[in-house]
Amino acid sequence: MEHIGSLALQTAIYIAYATISLTLGVVIYRLVKGPGLPDRIIVLDLAASATIGFVLVIIIQTKQTVYLNIALVVALIAFLGTVSFARYLKKQIRYE
Repeated sequence: MEHIGSLALQTAIYIAYATISLTLGVVIYRLVKGPGLPDRIIVLDLAASATIGFVLVIIIQTKQTVYLNIALVVALIAFLGTVSFARYLKKQIRYE
């Protein structure tokens, strides 16, 4: 019975890898094509979220929680980057 659960888990992991890879492909396309700077900032935040998801799937697959530190660092850097870009845009709009 454990083999069936293991097979289901492996199938879910492969589906998650495919979905996250597709998401990152669309994100890269949107980053290049994006109409403006605010849209690109949102896309970068989405790319960070997809990267965190990718790392979490690796954690589930390998059963090693040491990679959780990587996910935390990516989340913190993405948050700080989004906040700093938002402050930059706020100052830029104020002066125009």
